[in-house]
Amino acid sequence: MALTPYASEELKRIAHVLLPIGTFAETSGSYVNCEGLWQSSAGAAQPVGEARPAWKVLRVLGNLLNLPGFDYQSSEEVLAEVRSGDVVLIPYGYHGPAMAVPGYDLYYLNVMAGPGRREWLICEDPAHSWIRETW
Repeated sequence: MALTPYASEELKRIAHVLLPIGTFAETSGSYVNCEGLWQSSAGAAQPVGEARPAWKVLRVLGNLLNLPGFDYQSSEEVLAEVRSGDVVLIPYGYHGPAMAVPGYDLYYLNVMAGPGRREWLICEDPAHSWIRETW
């Protein structure tokens, strides 16, 4: 499954399901810049076609699966949750394996949502260690 604004032939070949999301320019959101400062922006345009902001797509999936903690009504509510201290820095190298279709930039987001205690239990699958050796 891929949440993506791009329905390229390459992505269609590797993903069984494509869920259309808007680009970062088509949705409101917040980012932490290289200096560690929070920056928020409004969407510059409406998402095209059936695309929706990624947070809304994840909210609908969570609701369809009857999971708690997916009742956000705005990106500002998502930001409030993120700023509450539930965000952690993932050590370099633990973001993969991840890929982007050739010719496109890769944006990677780890989200830890839901009620209760949240902690990352990061470990590397030995079957994937060959990937690190290619860096």
